[in-house]
Amino acid sequence: MSTTTSSSSVILINPNYTFPEYYRWPFFFTLQRHPETKKKQIEMWIKLIIQFCKDNKVWRLSKSEFYENLGKNPKIQRKLNNEAVDIIFKSLVEQKKAMYVNKSILDDIFILWKSYDEWEQILLDAAMTRQSIEKIETLDFITQDEENSTEEYYNMDRDLLIRILKDLENKGKCGLLKDENGSYIAVKFLR
Repeated sequence: MSTTTSSSSVILINPNYTFPEYYRWPFFFTLQRHPETKKKQIEMWIKLIIQFCKDNKVWRLSKSEFYENLGKNPKIQRKLNNEAVDIIFKSLVEQKKAMYVNKSILDDIFILWKSYDEWEQILLDAAMTRQSIEKIETLDFITQDEENSTEEYYNMDRDLLIRILKDLENKGKCGLLKDENGSYIAVKFLR
């Protein structure tokens, strides 16, 4: 279970969450030296992170949150070192499974269990399904309203939502609206 806010996520690991078997292997928490073994191990970490974040709707992950929650397994008394965490985060971004929240501070990432293009299309399709093309909807309605609680984007990190909508706006598919303080508050999807 996770709780999200507009600027970060707090990870609350459900004690009943089932991690893959390899999460209980002590050597999984030490990056191996052999290049092929190391590559496979990083792929396994990426798969674990993506599945965990999807299952628990974790949209944003910092290195410290990862290190404290997923990067260590107290049951086997093992944890990744900081270098391994850096390599895993970099690999997530390179494989387009994540993107840095701020490219100049490589600490926080948005987790993309669907591709960026897929998220754009999901938001557009949902607007068409809701028959809200050419109508103004608040960003809170899209990600927080109970009417959308079964949608994959429900509880999406607001900063990630805005980034996706800005790209759609640049493509002429929506217009973002700001409040008097300059904060994005609503969107109008376009035909």
